[in-house]
Amino acid sequence: MSQHPELSLRVAAFTHVGLRRRANEDCIAVDRRILSEPMDEPILSVQRLDPACACLVADGMGGHPAGEVASRAAIDAILAGLRGAEPDRAGVNALLHAANQFLFEEMARCPQWFGMGTTLAGILAGSHKLLAFNVGDSRIYRIDGGSLQQLSMDHSEPAGMGLFFNRLPARVLSQCLGGFPDSAEIAPHVIELPAAAGSEYLICSDGLYDMLSDAAMASCLDPDPMRSVRALFEAAMNEGGIDNISIILARLEQGPS
Repeated sequence: MSQHPELSLRVAAFTHVGLRRRANEDCIAVDRRILSEPMDEPILSVQRLDPACACLVADGMGGHPAGEVASRAAIDAILAGLRGAEPDRAGVNALLHAANQFLFEEMARCPQWFGMGTTLAGILAGSHKLLAFNVGDSRIYRIDGGSLQQLSMDHSEPAGMGLFFNRLPARVLSQCLGGFPDSAEIAPHVIELPAAAGSEYLICSDGLYDMLSDAAMASCLDPDPMRSVRALFEAAMNEGGIDNISIILARLEQGPS
């Protein structure tokens, strides 16, 4: 009987405050490494998939208190919940609900954080399957033949006729982790895919895709994930960098790390 080929995950990751914001309210994670502090260069790592490896992007909600607290707390909650067996779709859904509940518990503990919230998008890559999931409007794309296919579902809607930084149509989130009590109910978007060598995924906050079309992002892609992440970041900054920018590029590869 042939064995399932051993896979690893090559990941390049970067987060940055951008050009207009005073602080970075994004938080990202690769496996157990959490990043939100200023970065000069992307990080590169190769992760084994036993146990499964999580790659996460959380975007703390601007205009709400403690966005940076919310994004970090959501990632902490997800990573804490991943200790142990590799979850399935129902397990990931439960993790997201638990993270949502944790944020409301933190708000009850610290009333000055009332209303804090965050998006969260990520993948959980195991040796046989990959789960992609999101709450809010941070995105996950599958890279296929040099083009981008969005896997995530944007939980947002137009907010009247306003403009964001006088450039983009304003949006309001229809779902997030945390936020105000009237938005406490969530219905996470979770899909399951086979783990296949060569498959590649882009996870990002809206600070990237608000600046660049899908075609423009695809034009930045390179066989070297570090060059891809640098090119995506530089392109978003050249277009104005009006929000925090977080980028994770993850590729499944055959062979151990």
